Amino acid sequence: MKYLKDVMVYQTYNLELLEKYNFIFSRFLSYKDRFLNLYSRFYFYQIDCLIFS
Repeated sequence: MKYLKDVMVYQTYNLELLEKYNFIFSRFLSYKDRFLNLYSRFYFYQIDCLIFS
């Protein structure tokens, strides 16, 4: 259970970094690219929860 919590914290940290990256480089990225980035991160986060739960 502790390991799952660590993974969730790590994923949340990654998501925050990704959002900062997307904010900073938003003028260089299309909306589609940003959406796909966030969606893929969320998708892999779901997989992690399934694997470690």
